[in-house]
Amino acid sequence: TLAKYLLETTIMDPRLVSAPPSWLSAGAYYLSKVILGQTRWTKKHVFYSGYTIDQLVPLATAILESCRHATRRHQAIFEKYAERRHRRSSQLVARWIAMAEERLD
Repeated sequence: TLAKYLLETTIMDPRLVSAPPSWLSAGAYYLSKVILGQTRWTKKHVFYSGYTIDQLVPLATAILESCRHATRRHQAIFEKYAERRHRRSSQLVARWIAMAEERLD
C-alpha cells in the first residue's frame, strides 16, 4: 500500500511523465522499503526489477521531494491514502519526512 501511494504521487510530477513505468514502480517499491526500515536491495531485487540502487536513488529522491509538501502538491492523493483502508500511508510518509528533517537540523 505504501509503494502504491508513492507510485501514485509520480503521476503529478511533470518530470516523470515520460519515465518508464517499470522504473517508477521499482523506485516506489525501493523507497517504501527504505521508509519501513528494510534497506537491503538484493541481487534478486535487481534481477526482477531490472534496476540497481544507483538507478533508483535519484527517483526515490524526486518522489520524496514531491511528498515533502504533499497536501499542496497532490492533496487528493494524500487524502485518499490518509484513510484507514489505505493504512494511512500518506501520513506515514509525512511523519517519516518530518523525522528525517529533524535529524538534519
